[in-house]
Amino acid sequence: MNVSGRALWLCLLSGTLISPLAVNADPSPDTPEHVLAAGELIIDEMYYMSEPRADGSYFTASVRPDDSVCTLTKTKSEYTEDGDEKDIIVTTYDVAQIDPELIAPDAAGGVQIFALDDKPVFHIETITGGAFEMSVASDLLNVSGEGSDVDELVEALKTMVTYCVTGS
Repeated sequence: MNVSGRALWLCLLSGTLISPLAVNADPSPDTPEHVLAAGELIIDEMYYMSEPRADGSYFTASVRPDDSVCTLTKTKSEYTEDGDEKDIIVTTYDVAQIDPELIAPDAAGGVQIFALDDKPVFHIETITGGAFEMSVASDLLNVSGEGSDVDELVEALKTMVTYCVTGS
């Protein structure tokens, strides 16, 4: 079942989907439709599940905007071969700090982002499974799969950056 971004926001708000890291809520009614569409595309397409490693472990990664659509959160969860969660790493992106000129497809099939002036402003933190945190100036955002249009995702991110910087 493919859940649209707006439906996912509503499910999260109503508590239908339960996740300890799901802080997304319904976006403001003043958010322009083209920005909502960009956020929905990111929700729908920026989810990735790795192939099992040699030891059977795997990971998932997802990117979600918050209710302002000006903060993105990437959650990477590591799992054992049995599906038990090992650790959760969360990266937070202030969308207004993403350099729109440097958003580009990555050779691995994701989208590469860089901070303005190459400043380490994207915060990474291990929530469970360790005690690690730091800030970085760039990151790779994974996408759902070969059917994903990476160029569309690049444009969606650029739309969100423009909105978060200019309000339009």
